[in-house]
Amino acid sequence: AIVESLGGLGLPSGLKILEPSVGDGAFLREMRQRWVGDHYTLVDIDETVIRRLRRKEKSEGAGNVSLRAMDFLSLAASLIRDGRETFDVIIGNPPFIRSRNFTAKLKTSMAAVAQAMDYPRPQLKNTWAAFLASGARLLSPQGVMAFVLPYELITVAYGQEALRRLVP
Repeated sequence: AIVESLGGLGLPSGLKILEPSVGDGAFLREMRQRWVGDHYTLVDIDETVIRRLRRKEKSEGAGNVSLRAMDFLSLAASLIRDGRETFDVIIGNPPFIRSRNFTAKLKTSMAAVAQAMDYPRPQLKNTWAAFLASGARLLSPQGVMAFVLPYELITVAYGQEALRRLVP
């Protein structure tokens, strides 16, 4: 439904598309039916997921996909600091991990992305909020972002902070 909605926007060809938590590649399958010649950057923290997608891409012979097995928030912090790479479409279903369940590595990534964006670290209480905020910073000027987000986006203070930063 998300890809179908984006398809109705009349997006041009030649898009740079980012999926920051690719998982099983469901969005990619749908996007490829709509945007054939575009470039896809697919990120997932799970190396197994990326290896599986690499095998699939190799068998299909597609050369327009960049696969990165890494923590998206670390990548986002780096890209935001660098300020050179943006994306025309950012789409995904970010992980929903509450701060009390953050690993030490995730805490470091959250701090890095907060610092890169000058975002109050205490307001990033869930990974979806960090994905949303960093995704917004990585959009090209006419870019479009489409995420599956929880209802708490509008019901908790840190969700409202994220909305205030997205819609001034």
